[in-house]
Amino acid sequence: MRLRFAVHTVAALMASAPALPAQEPAAGVPAPLCMTLELVARPDGADPARWGRVHHPPDTVLLDTARILQRNGRSGFRLHPPIGSRDLSFSTLSPIWRFANDTLEMIWTNGLTGVHLRGRLDGRVYRGDAMLVTDVRTPDPLPHALVEGALTPCPVRFRR
Repeated sequence: MRLRFAVHTVAALMASAPALPAQEPAAGVPAPLCMTLELVARPDGADPARWGRVHHPPDTVLLDTARILQRNGRSGFRLHPPIGSRDLSFSTLSPIWRFANDTLEMIWTNGLTGVHLRGRLDGRVYRGDAMLVTDVRTPDPLPHALVEGALTPCPVRFRR
């Protein structure tokens, strides 16, 4: 039942997608989407240009239709590419995306640090909030930035 709901949710999200080059979707599942992303400083917040590399989403992402269940129990769909640096491996938890209640979330984390995007897709345009994620607890609020994006045809590197 949950899988059927998830497939219908993905289908609803895909309905606003641009025409993509022919790709073979998994049986009965719509073809994946690609989106460009950019972090923008909030007038009242920290400049995301100062955030470390592990807190920046890639410029272009693939919202795949492969279902992911992470070891921490969080589930969603495969998000590519992962982010990281030489000092920190992001292979511990797979990046995921999920769509519920008109909200599209994209999450990159290794359980210690990462970035969480949460926003709405209006036609081909994505707007929302980006939050730096860390396991370090401080009295200060975690830095936030605005995130803007747009659906785009998938680059060759993402095609199956």
